[in-house]
Amino acid sequence: MPRIVHRAAKTALAHPTGPVFLSLPVDVLNAERDLDLGSPTRVAPRIVGDRAAVARAAALLAKAERPLLVAGDAVAHGDALAELVELAELIGAPVMTEGVASTCSFPFTHPLYAGSMPRLGPPIRALLMRHDLLFSVGGDLFTLSLPDDVDPMPPGLAVVHLDVDPWELGKNYPAAVAILGEPKATLPELAEAVRRATGTQGHPQAAKRREAVAAAFAAERAELARRADAEAAR
Repeated sequence: MPRIVHRAAKTALAHPTGPVFLSLPVDVLNAERDLDLGSPTRVAPRIVGDRAAVARAAALLAKAERPLLVAGDAVAHGDALAELVELAELIGAPVMTEGVASTCSFPFTHPLYAGSMPRLGPPIRALLMRHDLLFSVGGDLFTLSLPDDVDPMPPGLAVVHLDVDPWELGKNYPAAVAILGEPKATLPELAEAVRRATGTQGHPQAAKRREAVAAAFAAERAELARRADAEAAR
């Protein structure tokens, strides 16, 4: 019993963390006995992605003209918000959070924040068609509220995927580069690789991209305010 409980605790505490089902026969459940369960094993979480894969991802990010970053719960769970903000600002890419999120994986007040991913196939596809690279960090591609006949992923869109859980990498869609690594440990390496790939302290188009994202967000807020005022005046 101590061994299987220890194994269950170790599995629950290791990445990607989560519940573990432990099935015991009824006679064991009904029995009483003093047990020394000891302390659980905690696996060090700082897994840095493969350097060659990070270099390939950096080359794609440096070359992309319209990149989009999608932040999943693993970013917040791994305390990697600052690292993701650094990368987003470096390349000037808009950042969306995954559609069904249980955490805040990117600052909602940041100028590059572009909202959360839709939860239906058609709007996801329409959104992604405006981009030439999708970089998913610690999230699921994609969680839908309802099934439909529209594939959310448009053809030809390059996908880069970073996750600490190998199950998530390329789970639903092939990835041009799949990096097994913890976001907090890997994102700084990726940012440095992007700097080397661009030969500058940031992507040459980063400033223009930031301005475009901020303008689009301001226009969206203005439209929402207009609708709210119109609704209130009815």
